[in-house]
Amino acid sequence: MQSQAAGLLGAAGGAVPDSVRSGCNKVGSWLVLLITLVMFGSLYAALGFTLAAMIFGPLMLAALLNATGIRPKGLTIVLMWGFVFIMLVLYIRFYLVACRRSWRVQMEHALEPPGQAASDIANLAAAMTTPLPGSPVIIPEDGKQTVTSAPSFLCTDRELRDYCSITPSPPSPRFYPFFRPDVDPLNLMRATCWPWTCTITEQHKGNLVKILMFVLALAVTTLLYVRGCPCLNCCLDRDWQDRFKTCTGAGSCNLLCKWYWLTMVPVFVVVAVTFVKGFNYQDLLTLTIHLINIIIKDGQRLIIAGTSVVILLLAYINRNTIYRMLGIEDHNVFHFGWRDLFEPGWRKHDNEPFQVCVWKVTARSAPEAPIQGTQKPSTGFLGTAMGGHDDQEKLLPGQGRRSDIFVRLAYGDNEAVNSRVHYDTEMKPETVVFFKEICHFNLEEISNSLYVTVRDQDIMGYNEKGRIVFGGQKVRDILKKTKEMDPGWKTSGQPLASKQVDELMKYTTRSKDVAEQAMEQVGYKRYNLSDGGAIWIAMAPMPEELGAE
Repeated sequence: MQSQAAGLLGAAGGAVPDSVRSGCNKVGSWLVLLITLVMFGSLYAALGFTLAAMIFGPLMLAALLNATGIRPKGLTIVLMWGFVFIMLVLYIRFYLVACRRSWRVQMEHALEPPGQAASDIANLAAAMTTPLPGSPVIIPEDGKQTVTSAPSFLCTDRELRDYCSITPSPPSPRFYPFFRPDVDPLNLMRATCWPWTCTITEQHKGNLVKILMFVLALAVTTLLYVRGCPCLNCCLDRDWQDRFKTCTGAGSCNLLCKWYWLTMVPVFVVVAVTFVKGFNYQDLLTLTIHLINIIIKDGQRLIIAGTSVVILLLAYINRNTIYRMLGIEDHNVFHFGWRDLFEPGWRKHDNEPFQVCVWKVTARSAPEAPIQGTQKPSTGFLGTAMGGHDDQEKLLPGQGRRSDIFVRLAYGDNEAVNSRVHYDTEMKPETVVFFKEICHFNLEEISNSLYVTVRDQDIMGYNEKGRIVFGGQKVRDILKKTKEMDPGWKTSGQPLASKQVDELMKYTTRSKDVAEQAMEQVGYKRYNLSDGGAIWIAMAPMPEELGAE
């Protein structure tokens, strides 16, 4: 793991291999668990065990499940819910709530006779000549009753707080949470109620607002984790942002987010029942049964709602195919993000332009394996409707016919770029179409992909011949490699982007092999298209000296 992490941190000058990135993800998962344990230990003294456990306990469990690679499925979710619920009930109901009841019983014994005014609690300490008995909570000999019943008089929460805050402090009650064993020499089965347990489970209706505010804060934090925190743009450059997201898993709804919110479901239920006044498990069960009865009685609306959910689910699964059918899958329809809201004007100051050159399209595919980091379009259930071709087909579609060929490049918020149309091009195995197109784009977030599609212009619209999709990380890897190809361009006065253009516009009688070797020396490379054929493309960063601002 250390070597993998070191490989990632040392990749400042080159691309990050997928094996290193996967290893860093594993290291990051265990790192999150370690950080959570450190934060729990640091805040234990300030918040107390209960609050620290409520805040960091679910996160530690989620980090552990994430680090071990356990995925949230039906059975694992049920087992996890049962485990968390049992642990919470054992700690909160069998210890904290029982301790508060024990403090009430002890208060009854301290204020004997039972009719003594509760207002005398404040003067109880001054009137005491000897300390209170060490074990005022009586445990029956039969062991059937673990905690004594409620006191004979009903004291208020304020009176109980006053009693627990007197000086000298009342002794801590002791009781057996489950049963009293016949032999317990070291008192291992006996629980001690510390002073802070006197009021921690005090119920208030206002606690519901606090719980809801906490849920809202968690939702905002999760959204920033999934979508990316704008503050990182001010503190880190783009390369370090990418490394941070790779190691921490930020920028996507990963297993850590899913497990954390699944873990918080039983936590919210038990906490609400324990700390919110007038809310208990009976009310929760009654509300659940009432909702079930409403759903059963209203079958028509249930069918409509279920059908709508299924349609939305199918639409989400096949969203890439739907976007492709609408012609909007290769660029952003809404040019607005969270960073525009928190940091207006960032596009002007954080502008990293780069160049994409398209040399030619060949009817034959490259003989080598597909390039790692590129991807074919996802078609889902509707793939047959889009006219997909067999992966064994190596020639550009439409062989034996004539086509009006053009190339389209689209990338994130950048405006899409179309080449000129090469009319009446005969599709044969030896067909080569030279485009010699030069496009400039602004580098986008790592979540955006560069789409390069070869299309056949039709009477209305177009037919797609093939495509190649460069993921956001792949684009960055190619640009890093091109920087390594010409590190001393400032001395020569001609950066690689300029050399690519010069080589692209040359008109020579060189042979095919010689020309391709010359193009490869300046960064051009042949990529297989999704449905057959290949395209020659080069990418290079645009230095500011070229007037890229």
